[in-house]
Amino acid sequence: MDRDTADGITADEFRLYDRQIRLWGLDTQRKIRESSVLVCGLSGLGAEVAKNLMLAGVKSLTLMDSEEVTEADLRANFFLVPEDIGKNRATASSARCRELNPGVSVSVVTSPAEGLNVDHCRQFSFVCLMEQTFETIGKVNQVCRQAHVRFCSGNVAGYFGCGFFDFLEQTYRMAQTVSKDEVHEIGSVEIAEGTLESYHPLEHVLDVQWKTKKVQKGGRRAKMLSDSYFVFQVLFRFTNIRGSFPFGSQQDMVILRKLRDEVLAEFDKCTEKVEFSASFADYIFGQLSPVCAILGGFLASQIINAISEKVQPFNNAIFYDGFENNCQLLKLPLILQCKS
Repeated sequence: MDRDTADGITADEFRLYDRQIRLWGLDTQRKIRESSVLVCGLSGLGAEVAKNLMLAGVKSLTLMDSEEVTEADLRANFFLVPEDIGKNRATASSARCRELNPGVSVSVVTSPAEGLNVDHCRQFSFVCLMEQTFETIGKVNQVCRQAHVRFCSGNVAGYFGCGFFDFLEQTYRMAQTVSKDEVHEIGSVEIAEGTLESYHPLEHVLDVQWKTKKVQKGGRRAKMLSDSYFVFQVLFRFTNIRGSFPFGSQQDMVILRKLRDEVLAEFDKCTEKVEFSASFADYIFGQLSPVCAILGGFLASQIINAISEKVQPFNNAIFYDGFENNCQLLKLPLILQCKS
């Protein structure tokens, strides 16, 4: 029979989560066990985030999706099997998701992300959107801000991935490392004051602030931006025009390359030359499992860091490039120097 420990973790839970408790501590595990998370969009990326949160041991996980399972989903979402084709993606994913950790309450919502309102969002500690258009990301982020609920989103396009974070005003207290030989009297250790990290709303996160004077603090060199940053500049502009992500039709390819030229023209005002290959459109389709795994692990880890309030949270975007196998962490909107 379970018995409660002093920190609200049962003996059985302590045994189950022993390794991660050693990693991030009993207090963080207790906070995780008190958290409720909504994951909207059961793509390959959504499945990775859901898996990581289930194994971490959140109190409850709600899977939300209005789409039906397709054959393409079987190649990305490991919760799905061929018999699930035609079923709702959240419903089909829930059974195998529950098997990961019976101690986590899993529920399903089959409506689209656009229907989320303040009352819905207030039920959760975190809201996570996967594979949504930038318009939807901005709208739901504003709803979460009204509900005072922390938010993140993620997208994978072939070899590329991106994630955005809005943890509102996140307070954290980082542990201090002391040497083995240091001795402190009982009661002599001072607890550090919490540090406040403020986040921008995501509605205008892809805008660029141009400065004619030399950019110092907070600036970034444009030529060092990842190709992934430009890929999602193009893709999100595409969704603003078409209302969905490209499917690879000839018309889609024409629009994508036109938008690439548009983005490059805007960055031509920059003091540094920006290059972005025209062949990018050949590598942005499908959900590659390794990209989903890398980005899904990062998104889940940031949620756990925010829950713990012991690690400086990341603020506020990540771009992953599968060709270069690197992640670029950015604070958006960008501040760039333009030609005078």
